[in-house]
Amino acid sequence: MTGYTPHPYKCKCKNCQGIVTYIRNDIHGEVKANSVAQLTEILEATVWFQGRKYTILSIFNPPANNYNPAHLNDTEYHQTILAGDFNGRSPLWGYKDHNKTDEALENISNTTNLIILQDRDSPPTLLHRANSTLSRPDLTILSSDLHHKHNIQVLDDIGSDHLPILTTLHQPCSKKFERKTRWNFKKANWCRFKETTDNLLTAIKPTNDDPNLLCSQITEGILKAAADCIPRGCRKAYKPFWNTNIEQAVKTRQEARKQMEKNPTIENKILYNKTSALVKRKVKAAKKEKWTKTCEYLDLRKDGAKAWSLLNNLNGERRRKNPKPLSTGDDTIVEDKRKAEVFNKYFSSVIKAERTTKKDKILLRELKQKEKAPGVNLSFFQNCFKLSELNRAMKKLKLRKSPGPDRLHNEMLLH
Repeated sequence: MTGYTPHPYKCKCKNCQGIVTYIRNDIHGEVKANSVAQLTEILEATVWFQGRKYTILSIFNPPANNYNPAHLNDTEYHQTILAGDFNGRSPLWGYKDHNKTDEALENISNTTNLIILQDRDSPPTLLHRANSTLSRPDLTILSSDLHHKHNIQVLDDIGSDHLPILTTLHQPCSKKFERKTRWNFKKANWCRFKETTDNLLTAIKPTNDDPNLLCSQITEGILKAAADCIPRGCRKAYKPFWNTNIEQAVKTRQEARKQMEKNPTIENKILYNKTSALVKRKVKAAKKEKWTKTCEYLDLRKDGAKAWSLLNNLNGERRRKNPKPLSTGDDTIVEDKRKAEVFNKYFSSVIKAERTTKKDKILLRELKQKEKAPGVNLSFFQNCFKLSELNRAMKKLKLRKSPGPDRLHNEMLLH
């Protein structure tokens, strides 16, 4: 998943089902496996968000196993979430019989401040294809302090027999991040861009009074031409292999599942199985076609950097991970500013610079005076440059680099 760090359940035995917890890359958090309960896979994630600490337990309990809540030793929990496939059977959430896992879950609900959100009126999440039945083995359990601050929603299927459950916590958010659009230089109309910039820059009348005004006019002209000739955009969760055929097949599969849930006949079951297999086949074929085209159009004679970038992405060397908290004895620090202060304090205590001599003080005084000077101190910065020097410097510009304060990319200057 792009933008998230995976934390899989690592176990040496061959009976594990392979659960995984994903944490967004801009959120501080750490995950550890809890092996207290036998055969039950538990990933305990500790997440710090907006100055609050949350404990999230992802749990998978096999159908034939009895869930043992030995990892829950307290009676009062704060900002804690338990979610997963418990396979507990209880009339409280729509089953007709009981099992040992149900007794353990009811005991947790009666002896602690943890609350089970599902009941017999909750939407079912599991479609059992063999029996054509619906059930609720997937549960969400919250501590009482989050009970009135949450929203729970069962989403459409994503290819599994289990429907995903989205649990949202309504907490005050101090920061709002907006997705910034980016220039798509691959789809730019450079011929039109060149004509537009020539017309706009020719209309500017140069004056010797204010060079800063002339610079701003040139910058505005280039940006105006770029806005007309270069598309901008930013797709969320972009998938290079995704196409309209797959999207239509997924919608057909979702409709077939809803029809089977309403009317579990043999015909509807066959139709749902066919649409599920069709989606898998289309996704597999699209991924294979995209990979073939990527390798086919890769020219190693001139796309060496592109090839290395592809290999590094496949190897995972450039994969960004979510930041981990910093422990300093008695305190756990998650804010970036406080981390920097701790590092600075430590390095200043370890690395002690020698005392400055009289000569060093004179040099520092001269440097500060030069910094406060109204003009540059070196004469060659004030000399006029030639057109050949400008062209030589333009040829050394690298593509796909971040712009400066003027927001002009090197691609705009080269075209």
